[in-house]
Amino acid sequence: MRITVTTPTGNVGRHVVEMLVRAGVRPTVLVRDPARMDPAVLERVDAVPVDQRDADAVADRDEETHRHSVERIFPRLGETGTTAEVLALVR
Repeated sequence: MRITVTTPTGNVGRHVVEMLVRAGVRPTVLVRDPARMDPAVLERVDAVPVDQRDADAVADRDEETHRHSVERIFPRLGETGTTAEVLALVR
């Protein structure tokens, strides 16, 4: 399963990324500055540099990631569900 996280350095997104990595998933992350991510986590994700304030750039990157069969996109955990529900989606 391919999963994209759009806010991997935010208060919620970083926890979602860490959960996915611990679960053995290699998510794609749309991130403005990959250097802000924990280097150990960065090695275990597919980082796509993009400024999410630029709608055209996000649309271009979104199209690019969807060509790789993305099945789930997590903008914010609150929109997705509980931690258990997130993990159930990737199993």
